Amino acid sequence: MTFIQDTARNLRLIDLCEHYAAAERDRAALKPQRAYVMMMLTRARTQTALTNDRPEAALQIVEEGIASLEALAGKTTDDDPFTSEADTLRTLRREVLDKMSDDAPAKLQAELQQALACEDYERAAELRDRLTSVPDCGYGV
Repeated sequence: MTFIQDTARNLRLIDLCEHYAAAERDRAALKPQRAYVMMMLTRARTQTALTNDRPEAALQIVEEGIASLEALAGKTTDDDPFTSEADTLRTLRREVLDKMSDDAPAKLQAELQQALACEDYERAAELRDRLTSVPDCGYGV
């Protein structure tokens, strides 16, 4: 069994316990592990994509993982595990971006979003111009 299959199975087990355990204590027993298992599944899937020379797919996987953890953090009163594991995936996201070529549209788009979030509009304009010059990336005229 691969690590991806193993962690996906663990998430299904957590779901099973949360839905069908007889006592509330039993339903909540594995809940604290959900964030960690989700993060590990995302890391495994991301690494597989990178190993298969698919950095754009790896970036998409890690961004989906971050979004999932952030969504769960907003639904719990104790969001620390979700926030901590999302931070781990943000570090992984940076590593994926570092492995991409400087002119990869996905990397330019990610840097553009970061520049906008930081209100660095001069950098955002530069990145927008670079994206516009990349053929077939959806930003050209």
